[in-house]
Amino acid sequence: MTGLATAKGTWHSARRLTERLVIDRRLGISTAGRITLDRLGLLHPERVSYEPSPWRTLRLVIDPDEVSADDAFIDVGAGKGRVVIEAAMHYEFGRVIGLELSPELAEAARANLNAAIGIRCPDVEIIVGDVTEFSMPDDVTVVFLYNPFRGTIFQRFMVGILASLDRRPRVLRLVYRTPLEHDRVLSTGRFQLIRAHQPRRPLHSMRESGAVHLYQAR
Repeated sequence: MTGLATAKGTWHSARRLTERLVIDRRLGISTAGRITLDRLGLLHPERVSYEPSPWRTLRLVIDPDEVSADDAFIDVGAGKGRVVIEAAMHYEFGRVIGLELSPELAEAARANLNAAIGIRCPDVEIIVGDVTEFSMPDDVTVVFLYNPFRGTIFQRFMVGILASLDRRPRVLRLVYRTPLEHDRVLSTGRFQLIRAHQPRRPLHSMRESGAVHLYQAR
């Protein structure tokens, strides 16, 4: 039975990868594949290697009707730009930003943006920067991250978000895939979990890795 479960898991993984590659090809871009931090020269115990979120990740927890041109979006750890493209293509954000530590990945994201078909947002940019030194723009209302960092880096990231909220009070939503720092988000006392998508997988660790949480702060 274990062998059968493993075979099914492998088949489903292969099918998901094929679907993602098909979407990339249809849009004329290349966002798939995993790139390790040592390959990028960015090895750090609290940072995580590049791996794109599945297509439609945002739509698991935020409906396009819940976004308007008054909203601004940022993907922290944008990689090759997959979620940036999804946000700019399927939502009416007034502004979309991708923040990426690696200049190499940021360049790939810009190339994908230039090639992508169907971008709706009039203002999309990819910024090269370190989240620990980055000042969160005060117009941002939706923040996305796919477990790009943990520990003290995550703590500094949350401090930056709260500082922005203090400068300009507003409703801010945080979309967090693989929410390993869930407790740290709630410990701020400012965010509450309002929606969660949990994949149907047999192992707790696998459920955790595929979960998407939507938090909201005021």
